[in-house]
Amino acid sequence: MKKQMITAVLALTALALPATASAHEGPPVDVFTDTFKGSAVLPFEGPCGGGPGTVSVQFNDVFHVTAFEDGHLNVVGNQTGTFEFEPNDPTEQSSSGRYRQAFREGVGQNGVQFRNTFTANGRFEDGSKLKFTVKSTFVVSNGEVRVDRFEVGC
Repeated sequence: MKKQMITAVLALTALALPATASAHEGPPVDVFTDTFKGSAVLPFEGPCGGGPGTVSVQFNDVFHVTAFEDGHLNVVGNQTGTFEFEPNDPTEQSSSGRYRQAFREGVGQNGVQFRNTFTANGRFEDGSKLKFTVKSTFVVSNGEVRVDRFEVGC
């Protein structure tokens, strides 16, 4: 259940946002902060077990963007929100709680680097705790995707 949500959130992050690049010559040519609120309903399967289902999220995003004259772009952001998960199997428990995603993206002449940490805390219907963290780093360069890190903590 959570695995599909994480995959969807990571994919949305990769498409919607640019994270960290190395130092550049000269000062930034543009710096701004943007915020966004939204909601989504996604198919989801958790990274720590459980079956597939649907997750509904309400979220708030904050993006800090810095652009440099040489074309490099840094984006740092945070997304916080709430989730409600409903499993496809009625014998499995629903869950709800809060999540946070911190991400950094660097866009440069040699490609794009994405770094992401996603943490969810909540409770199942019976009151038992739900917690997991996913950390990932991947690079897109010369038309290839390289996964440098993908860790799941349950």
